[in-house]
Amino acid sequence: MNRWWLFAVPLVCVAGCGFPAAKVDEAKGHVKAALDKWQAGGKADELKAAAPPIEFNEGMWNAGEKLVSFEMGTAKYVDAAQAVRCEVKLTVRGKNGKTRAENATYDVTLGPPVKVVNNVMP
Repeated sequence: MNRWWLFAVPLVCVAGCGFPAAKVDEAKGHVKAALDKWQAGGKADELKAAAPPIEFNEGMWNAGEKLVSFEMGTAKYVDAAQAVRCEVKLTVRGKNGKTRAENATYDVTLGPPVKVVNNVMP
């Protein structure tokens, strides 16, 4: 009896499983933690003391703009970038006091340290 399929099926499953969903969820959680800190009026440098440490690169935050609200969108692993890409809808108040909607895409690499970067050209 030919039993080659006993070895082929597990190999196909391993090859097709991809990046673990738990890691995608973990990356999404890091983005949420960083955005929660921004929305609460914290400083990006405070995230470096988190466990695990998070390096969050967001130009709007660095420029002194305020995060009014955010809505997490989809997250998926992007092999070409070797990162989890998270989409987020932001409501930001600029220094001029005007509120505007922004769509942001964050690339997350799991560390340590965890790195979250606003990818303006996803």
